[in-house]
Amino acid sequence: MQCVELDRRRVQTVKLTLTIVAANFVLWAPFCITSVIDALWPSAINSTFATYIMFFGNLNSCMNPWLWFHFNRSQIRRASPCRKSSEPLIQSLVYVHVMTSQAHSSDFY
Repeated sequence: MQCVELDRRRVQTVKLTLTIVAANFVLWAPFCITSVIDALWPSAINSTFATYIMFFGNLNSCMNPWLWFHFNRSQIRRASPCRKSSEPLIQSLVYVHVMTSQAHSSDFY
């Protein structure tokens, strides 16, 4: 049974790695192509267009955490506190705070 779990995690890691590499390639390729064209024919590309293309490469840094969140949804659910889905998050946090405050205040009396 452990071998099956290890294989599943290994497959998930490979999928995450390949997705990050593919996102890196897709988001940086336009900038690299634009840079080569700009080096060979400086007047061929509008500077405003080049600025927007550069944005895609920088967007890659913002994408990596979201890709990780997507591939690790079960870990995020396990780390989040148990609560009813209909109960608002603020209400559950206030309840936890009140309960822990009462527990700590009873220690002093």
